[in-house]
Amino acid sequence: MKKYFFLFIFLCCITLFAGGCNKGLSKEDISRIIRENPDIILDVLKEHPLELLEIEASGRQIKMNQAFAKKREKESKNPIEFETLATRFFKPGSVESAPINITVFSNFQCPYCRNSAKIIDQIVEKYPDKTQVLFRHISMDNLSFQQALLFEAVGLKSQEKAWRLHDFMFQNQDKILKNQGLLKEEIKRIGLNFTEKEIKNDITLSHLKSDNDQARKLHINKTPTIIVNGITVTGRDILKVMIDIIENSI
Repeated sequence: MKKYFFLFIFLCCITLFAGGCNKGLSKEDISRIIRENPDIILDVLKEHPLELLEIEASGRQIKMNQAFAKKREKESKNPIEFETLATRFFKPGSVESAPINITVFSNFQCPYCRNSAKIIDQIVEKYPDKTQVLFRHISMDNLSFQQALLFEAVGLKSQEKAWRLHDFMFQNQDKILKNQGLLKEEIKRIGLNFTEKEIKNDITLSHLKSDNDQARKLHINKTPTIIVNGITVTGRDILKVMIDIIENSI
């Protein structure tokens, strides 16, 4: 609708400038008028800045969607492959050799990652007994690094309790940022106890190093980055895109 509005205004300006003549203007006439009198267009645009911004944003989104579609097409032909350490663990309910493989590069202090975690839960619920979910880390600061180590350490003892901790840390992001002692309290609440060496050990560190190495190799530098069956999930509607990828690949 906005583009037709500007087109109408533009034609009115050209018609008025041309003296309201009845004969039709050729393409060359319009081009010449614009070149000789750019203020005609600029004045209209200045009077409607919000509409102009909406058109620009719409165009940018269209261009982005085209880039996303091109990337998905490329990856569907040549899916991303990961190296997974034998000590890594998956989300409870994951099925070995599942037709739906989800890898998420995340950060426990990222609000967008908190939202994506809920979406992944919806996918697992929609496709029961058909998913395998691996949680990887891109730590941006010391707190998220410590949370990642803690998650991996808990997972070595109990896969289920690790994901309970996963949910707790996402649900209480703001509280944990203000009071990191909540992490110790939650560990005790789920019935575990750790020394510093048990949290930061060769295995947990190797998990985070593996994640960083693979993220760098794949040029992944933002969170969340979700990859389904070797195809990167892109776009605003993550749930819809994930379902589209899944339905086209199983």
